[in-house]
Amino acid sequence: MTTAEAAELLGVRSDSVHGMKADGRLKVVGKGKNGVNLFLRRDVESLKVQRLKGRRVVPEQGNFWSSTLATCDDCPLRTKVADLERRLAAAEQKAAVSDDKARRAMVAMNAAVIGE
Repeated sequence: MTTAEAAELLGVRSDSVHGMKADGRLKVVGKGKNGVNLFLRRDVESLKVQRLKGRRVVPEQGNFWSSTLATCDDCPLRTKVADLERRLAAAEQKAAVSDDKARRAMVAMNAAVIGE
């Protein structure tokens, strides 16, 4: 694939593809006419999948342990992520309560200053 084709498949501009090449996410496999960079379609498609999955690395096909870990409901990683998500939700709720208290205190203070 050319840089333009890779950019179209990824839904980005050509200069973004050049950046991905520069930081090692895409590997140039050859040069086309007029010195155009060429990329393997499977590399570009793999990068697209990674971008769609929230920039998480997708396990390679045939890697049993990685694919098992990604699909296992009882695996330690999935359990840890679920625990962290619960803790995050609790922290967000606590922050919302604190914001509400601060907002009410500010309204009361403004009312006292204005003399209402």
